[in-house]
Amino acid sequence: MKERNTSTTLRHILVNCASQAKEYGSCVAAKVPDVEHDMCLKEFLALKLCMQNTYPPMRCFITGSRGLF
Repeated sequence: MKERNTSTTLRHILVNCASQAKEYGSCVAAKVPDVEHDMCLKEFLALKLCMQNTYPPMRCFITGSRGLF
């Protein structure tokens, strides 16, 4: 039962934040193989904010202000 709740939550987040996820992914993909830390920070922060606003309990899982790249 827990897996279903997790997948439902993830699906809800992905549907609501699709444009932000696409922008972040496009930013990273455009800069491969020259990936650098914080190069897509603006896009990451927009995705992070969308995810947090879509599902507030996710705040405990999305910590920090920086993206992977």
